[in-house]
Amino acid sequence: MTETITVSQDAGMPTNTLVDSNVGGESVSFLNPTTSLEINGGDTGDDTINVNGFGTSGGGFTANLTINGGTGNDLVNLNADIDFAGGNSLDVDLQNDDASPLASMRSTSVQTQTLSPRARVRSR
Repeated sequence: MTETITVSQDAGMPTNTLVDSNVGGESVSFLNPTTSLEINGGDTGDDTINVNGFGTSGGGFTANLTINGGTGNDLVNLNADIDFAGGNSLDVDLQNDDASPLASMRSTSVQTQTLSPRARVRSR
């Protein structure tokens, strides 16, 4: 089953971050974590993960962010500015559960990036 996961500022509680899925109508709203946030796509189809924003708690999102697409042809759209605290990082793995992933990306606060063959990363 194809899934779309959206991360955004919660319109009802702007200090909170909202993570919403089109599968089963699931959503969760929470204060920004101080250490890390991990978002895992499903393993039953092609997933789209949209990062559109974060809540304002704690001065905004500054923790480590890990996005795992799972198996399938997944797409991650980074549609928001993310200001990581020193030592924190972004880790995007589009097929982390596949025996031979086709694409992954890791970016730290010093802007080190590693892309595997055929990776497509869009940042807006």
